[in-house]
Amino acid sequence: MRFLHTSDWHLGRQFHNVSLLEDQRHVLDQLVDIVRDRQVEAVLVSGDIYDRAVPPASAVSLLDDVIYHINTELGVPMLFIAGNHDSAERLGFGARALAQSGIHIMGQPGQEPAAVLLSDDAGEVAFFGIPYADPVTVRHHLGVDVHSHEQAMAALLKQVEGRREDRRTVVLAHCFVEGGLESESERPLSVGGADRVPPSLFGHFDYVALGHLHAPQSRQWPHVRYSGSLL
Repeated sequence: MRFLHTSDWHLGRQFHNVSLLEDQRHVLDQLVDIVRDRQVEAVLVSGDIYDRAVPPASAVSLLDDVIYHINTELGVPMLFIAGNHDSAERLGFGARALAQSGIHIMGQPGQEPAAVLLSDDAGEVAFFGIPYADPVTVRHHLGVDVHSHEQAMAALLKQVEGRREDRRTVVLAHCFVEGGLESESERPLSVGGADRVPPSLFGHFDYVALGHLHAPQSRQWPHVRYSGSLL
């Protein structure tokens, strides 16, 4: 299956008090061209769609334009998860209705992980979304005793593993995997590496579409990849 893995759009971001929205519109126009020209069958957005929890109206309007071009005009499904800059609840507004049109906003807090099933000539591919969630959030929603990001991610992935069945499985996640390289465009991510999770947690999946770090990379784990930020 030919899917396009993206992340960290950060719509509405400013650079030294200058809006980047028109630059973001330019690269998203290129994204739409890639989806059309390369006959992409699904577009993944692994978190940080917006740059802040309450995005400006202009950023929401830009996202609406991109969804229209990719999903409505080209007929390509889109899968989203929330990153640490997004509000999962706001991003998830209308998710159940939008799913009927091929817009899948995945992994809302407190919900059981449900697979988005897409098919190609080789059969079904199951996509699962794991939004950014710190240990406090996971303890609250899952009722499990976790105190680190590694334990929190392990608890979330345990839910997914029970639903894999005998089919190809893709996981979207927004986290900091050990061995990943930071870049200058990220805000400070943690103190002392407290938010790192080991790539071994993702060993049972066919592809892991990560967001959070802004440089594209796979390093020592070829099926666990960061797409990098568009801009």
